[in-house]
Amino acid sequence: MEPIRLTDGGPAMTTDSDLPSPTDTGWFTDADALRTMMEDERFADDKTLSSFTDAQTLIATFAASPSAGAWRSLDRATVAARLATLIAPTQGSDSGVGYRSLQQAGLNLCGPAALLMMAMGRDPVAVARYATDLFDTGSGSIGTFAVHAGQDLLDADFGAMSARGSISSQAEWMMLGAIRNTAQPFWQPQWRGDPDQELAGMTRPEELADWMRQTGIWSRVDDDGRWASNPGIPDATAIGMYAGTDTAVLLHTDLISGSTIVDSDTAPKEQSSWISELFPNHWVVLLSEVVPDLADRTLTLTIWTWGGRLRLRTPERVFIDNYFGTVSAWLR
Repeated sequence: MEPIRLTDGGPAMTTDSDLPSPTDTGWFTDADALRTMMEDERFADDKTLSSFTDAQTLIATFAASPSAGAWRSLDRATVAARLATLIAPTQGSDSGVGYRSLQQAGLNLCGPAALLMMAMGRDPVAVARYATDLFDTGSGSIGTFAVHAGQDLLDADFGAMSARGSISSQAEWMMLGAIRNTAQPFWQPQWRGDPDQELAGMTRPEELADWMRQTGIWSRVDDDGRWASNPGIPDATAIGMYAGTDTAVLLHTDLISGSTIVDSDTAPKEQSSWISELFPNHWVVLLSEVVPDLADRTLTLTIWTWGGRLRLRTPERVFIDNYFGTVSAWLR
């Protein structure tokens, strides 16, 4: 077959002077390899602002500290061990290692999870510094995005909270919960670290966009999320997966449950409370373009959610009813 050349802006035409070399990894002569790449375009995008190696050095220094930290029920060694496996290159599969293994589990904290997963993939040192400072002092920041855990959360009993529902780890409970515990809107209950909390964990599109802008990781952040309307299929199929871009998608989980799961390295979770039925209830991160199939009236896409990757084939009507737009960003 003719070689296909990929560029930051998409496929490009070739000329006789552009013949591929055997070591040029920008060329695909294998249709299966090209298809695999297109099913997870974000995996091939390695643009970052800092290195995972430097992040690991910071975590090792943190692990060696004798200080008890600011959290009454969290253990430094346990948190450090999870940070070391979490703030690392993604393995592209459910290995439990790498930034895509970030797991909200039973916590209604998909907004903070989407933020930190995207941020870890672009600036791992910034997220490592945020997490280690947060453990040590109860406060941490990414750029000007400052997080200050309240005393109620610092004093919360992690073991008791874990007994109430599924919580992935001490590190994730701390990192995600502190974001939602900071600057809570007046109409939302205060986040206390409890898996039973639903309304307190919700994240609106304008909040996620504001958090992303404050991190300084991205030079441009566009808020195209809709809390109460459906942007439609043309909005989704227009999203480009260019190098250095990140896109969080707001949806109702009925989009996932109403789809055929083509490939997966994670298990979808149920959203059963009354509040989750009234509004879009889940943030995911887009890993591929949304591709329509006019013949069977479906759309195919790959998303990151609940610590892993889901490849979905979604009926048009299910997609239209349960897609609520995006927050998209461009790396600085």
